[in-house]
Amino acid sequence: MPGTFVSMFLQKLIFAAMVVVLLSVGVRSKTICPGTCKTYPNCEAYCKSRGYDHGGCVPPQNYFCCCSKYDQQTFNNIPSD
Repeated sequence: MPGTFVSMFLQKLIFAAMVVVLLSVGVRSKTICPGTCKTYPNCEAYCKSRGYDHGGCVPPQNYFCCCSKYDQQTFNNIPSD
């Protein structure tokens, strides 16, 4: 039983870390997670149909479908060589 508790705690910790990473990918990005990947089996297509740039199932266990939209201004400020 203690092993199960530790395992669940680590899964939640990893999930929280992944959400933080997703939200901090860019200051000028918008990320939403509309539901589970079981509800949205084609997460990428669903996100793109809603106007987002990218969609995918995020760890742990690829459970949540999350969509991201990037602000063009972020990419336009990158100097070109």
